Amino acid sequence: MSSKLYPARLSLLLILLMLLLTGCGIIDITGPVITTYPSEINTVVGHDQPLTASFSEAVDQIAFEDIYGVEGPAGQLEGDFEWDGLEVVFSPLEALSPGAKYRLKIDGIIKTINGGQYAKYVDIPFYYQTDEFPPVLLDYQPMDCEFVDTKQNIRLEFSKTVDTDSLKKAFSLSPADDFIIDWDEDNTTAVIKPETEWQNLQFYSWQLSTELLDTLGISAVEEKKGSFLVQCDSTPPEIISIHPAECNNDGSFFVRSSAGPDELNLGEHLAIIFSEAINFDSLTKNFSLTPSPDGYLLLLTPETVLYYIDEDISPGENFDAVIRKGLEDGFGNASTSDWKLNFTPDIRPIEIEGISIEDSGGIFITADENDYNSGSALNTAGVEYIGPDSLHFIVTLSEVYTEAELNARLAFESDISLTVIFPPGTGAPKLFSTEWETNRRLRLIYKALVTSTAEESIFYRFKIQNGDRASANISGSYLTESIEIILPAALE
Repeated sequence: MSSKLYPARLSLLLILLMLLLTGCGIIDITGPVITTYPSEINTVVGHDQPLTASFSEAVDQIAFEDIYGVEGPAGQLEGDFEWDGLEVVFSPLEALSPGAKYRLKIDGIIKTINGGQYAKYVDIPFYYQTDEFPPVLLDYQPMDCEFVDTKQNIRLEFSKTVDTDSLKKAFSLSPADDFIIDWDEDNTTAVIKPETEWQNLQFYSWQLSTELLDTLGISAVEEKKGSFLVQCDSTPPEIISIHPAECNNDGSFFVRSSAGPDELNLGEHLAIIFSEAINFDSLTKNFSLTPSPDGYLLLLTPETVLYYIDEDISPGENFDAVIRKGLEDGFGNASTSDWKLNFTPDIRPIEIEGISIEDSGGIFITADENDYNSGSALNTAGVEYIGPDSLHFIVTLSEVYTEAELNARLAFESDISLTVIFPPGTGAPKLFSTEWETNRRLRLIYKALVTSTAEESIFYRFKIQNGDRASANISGSYLTESIEIILPAALE
C-alpha cells in the first residue's frame, strides 16, 4: 500500500483543518465586492463627501462595523454608521481637520447573511478638504519647566504662515495674565510678551489648541502644551573663568576649559565664561585689553564671550584685561565693581642659553648671560685660530627651530654677525658655513680672521640681533633682546 496521500484526501484534510481553526465555517478570500469612498490612496475628500462602503451582496452589519475604522492624527475616530440597503455611511462624531491625513481601514472577517465568511484588508490614506499640510509648532521657548525672569517672552515658531487672529483664540495661559502678541514679517514666529511683567514665583502653563489656522483655513491637528516658572533675578553677572579657545576648521571654537589665560598659545583666543547670560552691548562698552591687539568680541553662547585675537602676540607680552563696572545681565542687573586680570600668554621669547667658542684646541670658553652686553672683552688667555684664520661659534637656544621651519631658521641666522670693532679698517671675517646640530643648537664657522700683534690688538664683536615675526618659530617665539660679546683676536 502506498504511503502517499491521494490529492482528493489531501484537499479534504485541508478543508477539515480550516474548519477546526475557524470553528465557524469556511473563510474565503474573495467574497462580496466592497467599494469604498475614498477608494484611491491620497484622495482629497471634500467637506460634503461622506465616507461610504457598498457591497455586492448583503453582509452582517454589526460584524462589518467591528472591522471598519478611520484613523486620524490622534488615533481611532468614534462615529456613527447609517445603513441603507447594501451601502453604509460612516459619520465621525468630531469634525475632520482640513489638511490632516487619515486612513480608512477594513481589517477582519466579513460575514454575509447566507453564512459566508471572507477575509478582507483595506488601508487607504486620504486627506480632508486639502492635501496641504496643517500648521505645526516646530519650536518654542522657554522650554518646559524652565526658570525665567518676569519679562521673559514666549516664542512660538510654526512650520508655515499662520492666521494671526486664530492664535488669539488658540493660545491660552494659566493662570490668566495679560500679554501682547508680536509677529515676524512672515507670520511664522509669534513672540508673546507680558503686558507688564509675569508674576514672580508663579508657575505658568500654556496651551495651543487646534483652533490655530493657517491662511488657507487649515487647522492644527494636535494640541501643544508648555510651562515655565517665573523667578526674578536680582544679582549681577559674575566672571567665572577665562580660558584659551582654539578655532576649528568649521568656524566653531573649542574652549580649553582645563587651561588658563597664561597657557594661551599663538593663534588662540580668549573665552570668558560668565555666571549667566549677559547683555552683550554692555560688555562691549566696558571691556578692554591692554596692550590692545587687533581683535573683537564675539558672543559664542549667552554665557560665553570670545575675544577673537586677530594678530600675532609678541613673545613674553603681558596683558591686563578689564571689565569695568556696569556689565549687565539680560534683566538689567549691573556689576558694581571692576574685574581685572593680568596674564602673560605662553608664547616664550627665545633666550640664548650659551655661546661656545671653539678654536684649534677645542672649546676654550662658553659665554653665558653674564658675558652678554658687558661692554668688556672676554677675559681669556688667548685664542688660537683653527687653521690660520677660522673660529667656530656654537649657539644654544632655549626654544626649538624644527627642520620644517627652514625660513625661520634662515631669518635667525641672518641676524647673527661677527665684525671688527677695533682698529678701524681691519678686514671683516667671512661666514663660511652654518649647521643646525640639533633643533636648539647652531654652529657657525667664520674664516678670514686676522691676528693681533704686539704693537696692535684687534677686537671682534659677535652679535645676535633681536628678531621679529620673520624669525619666529611655529610657537611664535623669537629673540626679543639683542646680545653681543667682545672677543680679542689671536696673537701672532
